[in-house]
Amino acid sequence: MADFFNEKALNQLAKQTGFIKRKSAKLLGHHFLNILVFMHLPDNKQSLRGYAVDCHNSFDIKITKQSLQKRFNKYAVRFMGEALSWLLHKHILPTGQPMGKLRAFNRVRIKDSTRFNLPASFKEKYTGIGGVANLSKAMMSIQYEYDLLSGQTLDLRLTRGTDNDQRDASVYTNDIEQGDLLIRDLGYATLNYFSKIISKGAFFLNRLHPQKKVYYKAKPDKEVDLKACLQKLKKYQLAYLSLEVLIGSEDKIPSRLIISQVDQRSYEKRLKSTAKAARSTENIKEDFRIRCRLNLFITNASEEDLPSRDVQSIYSLRWQIELIFKIWKSQATITAIKEVQIQRFECQLLGKMIYLVLHWKLFRWLDNRHRSKNKTRILSVWKYFTIAFQLSEVFRRTTLDNKKINEFLSILLDKPIEQLVLEPKNRKPNNYQRFMTY
Repeated sequence: MADFFNEKALNQLAKQTGFIKRKSAKLLGHHFLNILVFMHLPDNKQSLRGYAVDCHNSFDIKITKQSLQKRFNKYAVRFMGEALSWLLHKHILPTGQPMGKLRAFNRVRIKDSTRFNLPASFKEKYTGIGGVANLSKAMMSIQYEYDLLSGQTLDLRLTRGTDNDQRDASVYTNDIEQGDLLIRDLGYATLNYFSKIISKGAFFLNRLHPQKKVYYKAKPDKEVDLKACLQKLKKYQLAYLSLEVLIGSEDKIPSRLIISQVDQRSYEKRLKSTAKAARSTENIKEDFRIRCRLNLFITNASEEDLPSRDVQSIYSLRWQIELIFKIWKSQATITAIKEVQIQRFECQLLGKMIYLVLHWKLFRWLDNRHRSKNKTRILSVWKYFTIAFQLSEVFRRTTLDNKKINEFLSILLDKPIEQLVLEPKNRKPNNYQRFMTY
């Protein structure tokens, strides 16, 4: 962490990105970044005056609101963006390699996106999807991906709201490595995406898209009879069926199809959701009703590496990224935005993302340290961030005096473990606990 907050390195980066142009500049790169990273009030309460006061109190630099306003420009955005990119590729603290039941894979990559509305004045750069009364003229999408095993962030990009997941899956595949397992939702699941994963010696785990046809691998021209599969599951009271199949009418991607029944409540919920779109349950075709009764998962991983009995539980690990998004929005208030100069908004958001990534790395370090001593219990990321935000000022002091890093770590380590541990519901471990521990 000392490396990231190194004044010399940050100021050099500020010069390279054009944020610092004069040797006589009072507000340097490390000052600017520190202020933006550690001003934790919601955006709709932050002010130029608040930044100016903090600049004086923390660094003894007197700067007017007008001068500070001018520093929020394209060079400041570039500097903050490069600082975030630098952080993403640094191992601040050794995270170790957690021992779990997913060790067959090089990395287990969880990816999703979150969208939120912006002030309409941002629409030229961050185009929205429109909608009723054009309430979404401006919108941002954040693409986020991390490795479930190591905790390393693999992708973090701020894009327009109109950049959908399908496009992302088509464009951003260059860093896929042999042995990776990619778990994503239906928005990313195209046949081209599956083909790229296979070509790199990697693996996918997805739900089967409702519009995609599947054929028996042994009989490529015969479509899988899902009605017969449902009847077989019921007749023999099977937990699941696993079939070797081909996905798609033309490309025919080789895969395993794992089929299981949903409970009645889930079936009715799916049917109700579909009926709302179709305006009546009478308009829902029988084959779609059958699909509503089934969980359909596809993967190109072997039965040995990804047992059929575990597929649904492993896919559900995606909820971890939803929890991270919830932390971003509720605790870090990334969606609390007021209409300000767009470069100022971008710098503020990048500052918050830097803070979140820093603490994500610290959380993974602390979690792995705990699991090295107790292999059956893991820490709660929600509880950690709750405490982290309470200790923001202590954390900031460690960045101003790197010798004090042990002070912050000691406070975390001295916390009663009950304040941080992930408690099982109904005394049963959840899927994350099952697959990330022995």
